[in-house]
Amino acid sequence: MHQKHISPSSRCPRYNHDYEDTDHIFLRYPLAGRIWQRLRIAVPDCTDELWDIHDPLSPMRPIWPFILLLILWKIWDARNAKTFCFIDRHSATSIRRMIADLDL
Repeated sequence: MHQKHISPSSRCPRYNHDYEDTDHIFLRYPLAGRIWQRLRIAVPDCTDELWDIHDPLSPMRPIWPFILLLILWKIWDARNAKTFCFIDRHSATSIRRMIADLDL
């Protein structure tokens, strides 16, 4: 948000001690961590490593990019709901929304 001149600070508006970058938002933000934990996906060190989580021989491999984008979108949506609308979503709610989107 700071790079886009939306926020005067580069610190996370919810957790002032962390620099708000993509790794913070999608991996270290508390809600993101709970979502990854509930999905039983080990959180990598950086977002670039997310694309390589699944074994190349896994049946999930062909659709993993779509699934990953959906997970990241729901984390982003929940983060924005909390930051801008003061709505604190539970990780289970975000996962239910992911499942509903997959069911389309």
